[in-house]
Amino acid sequence: MKYIAEVGSSPIEISHDRDVFFYLNLKERDAQLNSFPICLEIKNGPMEEILPLATEDNNHLSHAKIQSPPHEIHPDPQLNDQAPGNMSLEITVDDVPYDMKAEGNNALQHLAELIATADLQNEANYRRQITDNNVELSVINGLSNAQISVEERSAEGQIETLDSDEDLRMIDESENVRDMITEVLPTVLRVKNIYPSKEVLKKQLGMLAIRNHFQFKVKRSTRRVLHVVCVDPKCKWTVRATKLERNDRFVVKRYDASHTCSPETVQGDHRQASSCVVGECVKRKYQLRSCSSIKPHDIINEMRQTYGVTITYERAWRARECALESLRGSYEEAYYLLAKYTYMLNKMNPGSVVALETEENNKFKYFFMCLAASIQGWQNCRPVILVDGNFLKLKYGGTLFTACAKDGNEQIFPLAFGIGDPEDAAAWEWFFVKLKEAIADREELVIISSFDKSICKAIEKVYPNADHGICTHHLLNNLKVNFRKAGKEMPTYFYNASRTYLMEEFEFYMNNLDIVNPSIRAYLQGQAGYEKWSRAFFSGRRYSIMTTDIARSINVTDVQAKDMPITRLIEWLMSMVQRWFSEYRSAAESTSTMLATVAEDRLREQNVLSLSMTVHPANSHEFHVLDPEARSFVVNLESKTCVCREFQVDQLPCSHALAAINMCKLSAYDYCSGYYKKEALSASYAATVHPLGNESCWVVPDEIKDRIILPPKWRRRSGRPRKRRNPKKTTKGRCSRCKEYGHNRKTCQNTISRDSNSSSDSSISESATNDVT
Repeated sequence: MKYIAEVGSSPIEISHDRDVFFYLNLKERDAQLNSFPICLEIKNGPMEEILPLATEDNNHLSHAKIQSPPHEIHPDPQLNDQAPGNMSLEITVDDVPYDMKAEGNNALQHLAELIATADLQNEANYRRQITDNNVELSVINGLSNAQISVEERSAEGQIETLDSDEDLRMIDESENVRDMITEVLPTVLRVKNIYPSKEVLKKQLGMLAIRNHFQFKVKRSTRRVLHVVCVDPKCKWTVRATKLERNDRFVVKRYDASHTCSPETVQGDHRQASSCVVGECVKRKYQLRSCSSIKPHDIINEMRQTYGVTITYERAWRARECALESLRGSYEEAYYLLAKYTYMLNKMNPGSVVALETEENNKFKYFFMCLAASIQGWQNCRPVILVDGNFLKLKYGGTLFTACAKDGNEQIFPLAFGIGDPEDAAAWEWFFVKLKEAIADREELVIISSFDKSICKAIEKVYPNADHGICTHHLLNNLKVNFRKAGKEMPTYFYNASRTYLMEEFEFYMNNLDIVNPSIRAYLQGQAGYEKWSRAFFSGRRYSIMTTDIARSINVTDVQAKDMPITRLIEWLMSMVQRWFSEYRSAAESTSTMLATVAEDRLREQNVLSLSMTVHPANSHEFHVLDPEARSFVVNLESKTCVCREFQVDQLPCSHALAAINMCKLSAYDYCSGYYKKEALSASYAATVHPLGNESCWVVPDEIKDRIILPPKWRRRSGRPRKRRNPKKTTKGRCSRCKEYGHNRKTCQNTISRDSNSSSDSSISESATNDVT
């Protein structure tokens, strides 16, 4: 047996009695059911070959018997004298449905602190309870599902009963939180099994019926009794459970496992296949990252192929919601825990900027997160921030605000994340204010965003000294919407005009757009402005970053994250940043070139082009360069400029500059920006993103625990959420006079030729004649 102390840590082997009691102490102190999962290795063979004999030296497990720990485990001699000497705990691995596998990427933390602070007094008391009550501990799926020991097992046709009131009273007095079935196990049902509630017992019975292909009906159901029998009146299968006196838990008192019913009792549909039960059947598939996007149709096929049960699409969809809620928690509970997450983010990552803002009635309003690792690494990235917003598919809606940059290797460098109400000017302004508090201003700062008025106004107000650029991808989508008949050549001409470095070439491509549609120039100049989207007119330094696609790629990295409760979404964003920092840090350390890989490849390509050029020096730093087509370029190595403007805009030597550098026998790396160097790339990811760890191990002040955040007042719109960011707009109307879209016959101002008028009139008269006929 091994157990996971924290997600991502190596399994800890349970090899001594002291390990067993330490693990039981951890489970006693932790109220979370899914903490410290157990990994079982099941071997077949004689017990003497599998487990070593217990000796005084090693004190190992022997014959599946855990001997009591030595008295010196506690420094108090009096307490050691009171410890029981003859105590054994029988560990069984019967009916284990599968092998647990530990997965995760976090590091083991606080284990030494837990050992130092373990309450040995409670440990000794718990061992006395085990001795007095003869508890049989079945360790299944990482949860301590202890069951009151019974000598008989539920074999086929065997009846187990618990009719003695004295036995029931003893169970009621001795059982605690671990003395019950805490997870639905379709193969485990015995007398004296204790369930935390009546609903959990119903799920257990429903899964048992689906797995064994029979149906049952409720014979009696009250607040204190649950009695179910098989739907076939001739069948003897029955289960009877009663409520304990001191709590809401139910204990199985009678179980007859024999079945004599006809196979015709189950024909496709199953009365126990409710959405909750089906959700329990498919829940484990959603725990796998590769199966996180299971659709209702997949659930329908799974239930039909695995269990032979046919369900409707609506029931499958509700089963999916039940399974996800069971794994992730409810949306409302996530808002309640948001204050604790904010506190732990600041505690585990000192220097981070994490903000939580609420309404007057404690309703959630905004959330902001900028980790300390991003703040530290941002100084080694190019001063270009890309911002974008994407809708969330939460129960209460909302928008995910994203700010990121590019490192020297053209990789995504996440800066900050925000969650708020649907995109508006106030939400964006709050996000930029917090972003400015986190990373402050930098010289030559450039912010690139979509062509959205609310974002533009917020940038102008919060960052008045920064250069604002518009994403060319968003602008092109607007052109496609406003000029539907522009033709297939328009995207090519627009991209060439936006990416060229020279104004002469820019005018050439704009003339091509005038041929396509003369109104395009007026739209690009008046609505957007050349200085916002064109590289030739842009006053700042964009470093060839023309779009916000990398910001949008963060939003669509995992579509399922958009549907998570808010705390799970924050955990997912943290794990994504942590994973990227770890991977990029390793890649940077393994880089063998002077520059980042992408910059090195680009420099090598430019160097190949420079070999065919002719260089005429004017002085020690100014050169006249001729390319193979006899075009003339002037390069100044002292100011790092070229008339092609590529050298000064991208901060990498162009082919003309490299020709002059090679002639002077200089190093090209001396003329590259420091942002492309290997050292800057390594420094960008030098900091570590520390995980939050298990929630049960958090130490949070009482004032933070008592702060309850309510769900926001805004909710997601009814209906199916839109899948595309910019869906195509449907045409509203078409003019019957000129056949153009966007207006009607009364408002038409287009000139119509005489021939077209006569043809339309003839067609109208012809249609009228047909109507009369």
